[in-house]
Amino acid sequence: MARLKVIFTRKLAKVYDLNKPVITIGRAPENDIQILAKSVSRRHAHIIFEGGRPIIKDLGSSNGTEVNGVRINEAVLNDGDLINIGGVRIVFFMKEEPIVSPEYTHTVKSLPLPEGFRERVVTGEQLGLIFPTSREIIETCYDVLREFIEKRDMAPEDTLNLQTALYEAIDNARRHGNRDDPRKMIRVFLRDWGDRITATVIDEGEGFDFVSVLRKTASQNAVDAARQRYMEGGVGGLGVRLMLKCVDRLEYDNKGSKITLTKIKTRVPAQEPAVPATESVETVEQHKASESVSPHNEVDESAGEARRSKITDVVERYKDHISRILFGEDEVSEKDRSDMLHFNIPDEFGFEENASEMGEGDQRQRR
Repeated sequence: MARLKVIFTRKLAKVYDLNKPVITIGRAPENDIQILAKSVSRRHAHIIFEGGRPIIKDLGSSNGTEVNGVRINEAVLNDGDLINIGGVRIVFFMKEEPIVSPEYTHTVKSLPLPEGFRERVVTGEQLGLIFPTSREIIETCYDVLREFIEKRDMAPEDTLNLQTALYEAIDNARRHGNRDDPRKMIRVFLRDWGDRITATVIDEGEGFDFVSVLRKTASQNAVDAARQRYMEGGVGGLGVRLMLKCVDRLEYDNKGSKITLTKIKTRVPAQEPAVPATESVETVEQHKASESVSPHNEVDESAGEARRSKITDVVERYKDHISRILFGEDEVSEKDRSDMLHFNIPDEFGFEENASEMGEGDQRQRR
């Protein structure tokens, strides 16, 4: 099925299925794809399928429509084309490849995990886990996923950020998506692309429509909108803000039941430890050999528990701080206000500025 990825901001994108003969795009709420930017006309463009070919047509918009940098009235779309609707970038693609190859995808129905399973699956470049909404199984599977991320060649702070975002995404899938129903499954797919890592989380819930949130908050400032959403028990608000703080891109589709987190790698060059002046090279090598054969299971287990505690602490401290702001117990700093803009995006939040800064890398990241 053909799809469009609308790049709302530098960190936020939504993927739409083109599942109708005519798909309308514009600022008005009756459009199939509503884009709340002043530079977008109320009825800006539409995509129709003629003889199986997807064709985009400009509907007399004020700021025009471009395909791959060329202004058009009408054009046939091809896989990977970059569309510009009033300054908002949109990527068109015809098909979606599997996030993770089937041979790297495993279903975990019960515990304990098979002997050697963890060691076997965390060292590759892809990992998919499918598991029921059971707290014990979720915790075990998350620990495997966390270890997969731990083995990537990323800076430690990037590793922690992605682990934290994934922790929150899975918890959102459990609480808000599947609502702790053990009959429903959570699907998590991790992939190391070399320059970035993607983490996709899919639940079996009804999801939530982010665009409807934008419509409700269009006339409010970011903090007031966030406070209202929180007081009304809005789904996933704090979690989305936390994830956006931790990753470089968050994409969602299927009305929010599928999200993809992208973290760009910041590599730390590997360095051999310097030889202390009081020790010879031979002595250092002896230490290495000794370490390689010494028991370390207890140390590894302790370190893993410490990492899990740190991730949980990051999530809870952030949520506690934002919660206090939303209840009016803490003053709002400019940084807090900026953080809330990531989720509560009013009509005039600067689509043109954010979208125009997106480059060709968006085509590379379209899956």
